[in-house]
Amino acid sequence: VMRTAAWWLMALVVLGVAFWMLDRGQHASTQRAIGAQQRTLIDQASSVLAATLQIPIADLPYLADRPAVRHWLRIGKPELLEQVAVDLLTLARHRPNYAKLRLFGADGQEMVRVNQDEAGPRLVSERQLQDKSDRYFVRDGLAQPSSSIHVSRFDLNVDGGRVEQPYRPMLRFGLPVMDVGGA
Repeated sequence: VMRTAAWWLMALVVLGVAFWMLDRGQHASTQRAIGAQQRTLIDQASSVLAATLQIPIADLPYLADRPAVRHWLRIGKPELLEQVAVDLLTLARHRPNYAKLRLFGADGQEMVRVNQDEAGPRLVSERQLQDKSDRYFVRDGLAQPSSSIHVSRFDLNVDGGRVEQPYRPMLRFGLPVMDVGGA
């Protein structure tokens, strides 16, 4: 009886070790598969993000080179901003993910702003335009060389001096436009 019990005990220990080794192997295999899936998802998300960020990076030089902007820079009359506004509204209709499209003066004052809301893009009235010279992204954007695009940090939008509700995290892109004299 003692000998049989010893054999059973040894058989159980051997089976226990075997099952433990199988479990460890299965666990390691599962971890490798999950890791490979996560790397694939990260690569895909990275590609989507890179492609998405290329859109505003491509749109900014296009907007800066629009005849309305060039004409306004050359002549400087405020009434010429109407055509700039038309260009921004047109782009906003095709880029619903853009929350705002703006043209700032060298002093940080908004000269034209198009807001995107549930009803679509709308031009903001002249009396609603704001001085944003105290905002870091305006200062940093205006300080860039003329062909360099500034990308802000990811943060919350402040409108009218208050954080917008509901919260809308923003990433801003800016490109200085200059007349032929560098102003």
